[in-house]
Amino acid sequence: MVQLYIQQEKYEKALSLCNERVKKNPQDALAYNLIGEIHGARKDYDKAETALEKAMEIQPDWPPPHRNLASLYLAQGKTKEALAKYEAALKANPDDFALYLFLAQLYEQVKEYQSAIRVYGEALEKDPNSWLAANNLACLLSDHSDSPKDLEKALSLAQEAMRLNPEEAAILDTVGWIYFKMGDAERALGLIDQSVSGVPGNPVIHYHMGVVLDAMGRPEEAREQLEKALEGGESFPGREQAEEILRRIS
Repeated sequence: MVQLYIQQEKYEKALSLCNERVKKNPQDALAYNLIGEIHGARKDYDKAETALEKAMEIQPDWPPPHRNLASLYLAQGKTKEALAKYEAALKANPDDFALYLFLAQLYEQVKEYQSAIRVYGEALEKDPNSWLAANNLACLLSDHSDSPKDLEKALSLAQEAMRLNPEEAAILDTVGWIYFKMGDAERALGLIDQSVSGVPGNPVIHYHMGVVLDAMGRPEEAREQLEKALEGGESFPGREQAEEILRRIS
């Protein structure tokens, strides 16, 4: 009922329900967590933080208030605080697989790539069958390490992701990009071309294809792919390199 009231922006009715619960049971962590969600939805961040901290005080090992507080910090641009809360939430509940993915993706957003690599590795220890964690870890290793050992590891991870989800275009792109990094442009082009067909308009995939075509001495085709990568104005890993290559081709 509270979630429904939040969706309808009937915040006072939602708060009334929660306050009734708190009066009956001052140690009701669920009620305080919901109060935090209500205040967060209406952008009353101080009250939201107070309520969520109360929920964590009552039930320290319960993940939802940790996650909600991290989201609250993100909404305010407090990235460091959000990272700290996600780390704390994982310590409180190390079996919550979704938290690993949230935390790793947040580290990627703030360009703390080694931390993201660490967390994706921990995620795979928890669930070796997660194609998403395997693919994302392979991407990071291929983009942020030039050592042959790391590239071999990245290829192994990406191939395992492909085994788990053979039709996923993002994985085809990852495997192709790794082959390109390993010097096999022909094999890379075939895989990335399949990926472009599966997810047309994805800027990262168009960027990868443009780079491969440029390296193969096909500048006009490379220009077309790089222009597609850049046309939306979206930020993505490799955007600066795409702009640089496009300027050189032009």
